Amino acid sequence: MAEGVLIGEFLQKELRLSLHPQKVSIRTWSSGVDFLGWVCFPDHRVLRTTTKRRMLKRLAGHPAESVFNSYLGLLVHGNAAKVRREAERVYLLATDAGPSIL
Repeated sequence: MAEGVLIGEFLQKELRLSLHPQKVSIRTWSSGVDFLGWVCFPDHRVLRTTTKRRMLKRLAGHPAESVFNSYLGLLVHGNAAKVRREAERVYLLATDAGPSIL
């Protein structure tokens, strides 16, 4: 926890900022940084599990083509090939469309 104290002192002295005691968590870089629905690692980005579940649930319940295309656009920004295939499967099952639409 010494790193947290040093960071807090630096922020206070140099930048005149303070850390909120209940909102600070210091983790290793290898555990990733959660940001905008993605968990960002030094060399890749994966979709957050809750974001994936929410996306698949919405595709199953509201299979509009615009919603599906929006999620496909989201998925191109990270390592999400398996999630994309799963989203395509859920969308096709929800719309009763065949592989011809893709």
